[in-house]
Amino acid sequence: MMRKKIKGAFLTLETAAFIIAIALIAAIIFSNYQPTMDESKIQVAFRDVTTIGGAISHYHYDMERYPSTLEELTQMDQTTKKGPWIAQLPNNNVDPWGHPYGYVYDTNEVDGNVGFVVYSTTSTTGDPVEISIGQAYNLPTNSIAYHGL
Repeated sequence: MMRKKIKGAFLTLETAAFIIAIALIAAIIFSNYQPTMDESKIQVAFRDVTTIGGAISHYHYDMERYPSTLEELTQMDQTTKKGPWIAQLPNNNVDPWGHPYGYVYDTNEVDGNVGFVVYSTTSTTGDPVEISIGQAYNLPTNSIAYHGL
């Protein structure tokens, strides 16, 4: 009895080798892509805190005080008719890791902590960050922050 040979059919072993090769290529591409994604998130966070910090500086110049909240930057002051200082907060005030940006300020010149800090509540390593105005001149390592006077 003669066997028929099927032309063009893949053997199970060849198919498995092909799938493994594709999986390895995908893993290599993804492992090279991940650090780029993290770096871009850090750059976005630095850009956002710098943008917000500039708006706070303009607000302080116009109003001679710091805003109580970041949302005040997006509103016109009804008394002076000045503002808004920024059309909207970057990414609706959420950092690239999905957490709100932090903001602290102090006007007490006696303790030497005059100024403000806008910061990402996520560090460059992905850990949570909480900054007080007393840390303005000594920010935590790996923090993403803008310190203004």
